[in-house]
Amino acid sequence: MTEAERKRRAALGAVGPFATNDPADVRWLLCGRGRPVLAGSSPYTVVVDEGRAQVFYQDIESSRIAAEERWEELGYQPVAYPWHEAPPVASTRPDLAALRRALGPEDVDRYRCAGADAAVAFTEGLSELRPEQSEYGAVAELTSRLHARGFTTPVALAGGEARAPVHR
Repeated sequence: MTEAERKRRAALGAVGPFATNDPADVRWLLCGRGRPVLAGSSPYTVVVDEGRAQVFYQDIESSRIAAEERWEELGYQPVAYPWHEAPPVASTRPDLAALRRALGPEDVDRYRCAGADAAVAFTEGLSELRPEQSEYGAVAELTSRLHARGFTTPVALAGGEARAPVHR
């Protein structure tokens, strides 16, 4: 049984048939795929019942979805809808939080790899920083290293020598 199938079965067993657009649920069900544009929202709705597993997405994303997300590999059918309309399926707002908190072996491996990649990015980035750089330059250096490894950084905070005492 694949990771995606295991997660679908666990969710079906816990809440029955469902539709969710919760970003945390979507990322969990799609095994880390379905990267949101904003951390607090998801442009995708995942629908799962005994006979289907689908991901509804805006049609203007079709070429990117096909090239980058590859949800078919996870057993999901991608379903496009007009970008200017609401998703054709409303969320049933399932509570999958408890399931998401229990990490499976694939999740543990993914987090270990992410931690190792982040450590390498920061180690490389820190070696390039210079005392005369502003905090903005330091953040740019560090986040560019993370972005190069596929991380998203919706917020990057830094306080330089002049700002830190004022805002602490």
